[in-house]
Amino acid sequence: MRISAIQWMLLTGLALAWLPGCGGSSGDKGASNVKEPKGEAESAKNEIKHYDATDLPPVDEPLQRPLDGGRLAICPPADWGFFSQANYLVVFAKGRVSELPRITVAAVDSPHGPAETTDENAAALSENILRKLKKDKKIVRENPKPVMLGGRVWVRHVRQVTQGGTPCAVQSLQTVCDGRLYTLEAFSAAKDDSQASMAAAVRDVRDLAYAVAANARFTKGGASSATPPATEEKKPEKAPAEEKPAEKPAEKPAEAKPEEKKSG
Repeated sequence: MRISAIQWMLLTGLALAWLPGCGGSSGDKGASNVKEPKGEAESAKNEIKHYDATDLPPVDEPLQRPLDGGRLAICPPADWGFFSQANYLVVFAKGRVSELPRITVAAVDSPHGPAETTDENAAALSENILRKLKKDKKIVRENPKPVMLGGRVWVRHVRQVTQGGTPCAVQSLQTVCDGRLYTLEAFSAAKDDSQASMAAAVRDVRDLAYAVAANARFTKGGASSATPPATEEKKPEKAPAEEKPAEKPAEKPAEAKPEEKKSG
């Protein structure tokens, strides 16, 4: 039995339709399979990591002196000292305050708006912080990214600085509460400025700083200035300059009365 040319064409078309990789439907499936892993990676990248205070290193008791007008109560890492230093609310150090590692705590009126940092707006705060870092030409090792520490969202980034000729890693944690931007930064020395050395320097203090942030307690509005808390140390008020009493005009000496002549 002979097969006509038309029949050969029909058979050939059916065979090609069954070959792998041919046809519109198989092409669509391949495209969707490629996109799926990308979507999973993006969701994992945007996920906020959570750290509970009980899973982090121990801290000491809260400082007896509430900070920032009574808005902040904070604890140093266990067995670390605490010091007063200009431009900071407090400085924690393992040894001398001039040595590393150390942790600084500062607060300013938020330049990023008064909204409290949450998991919903943390991405926007991260972008604002990165924009400021780039504007100030900082050496950023890890871009700002939200992290949940003890129930509060902070934005974390790592940058490189140099102190006394030594490369140092700075892990910064920032959050907004009651219109104030709180910055908690851990400084640690690195062997050199390589990525591996910077990462190792951060690991030495990362969880200690996380523990301090996770145990921090914020009070909106702070303490009333009229009735400061009993535990707050007051700076001695400067005594007003003593006013000198007005000088009285010199009194003229009393004129001597002429002696009366006694009658003889």
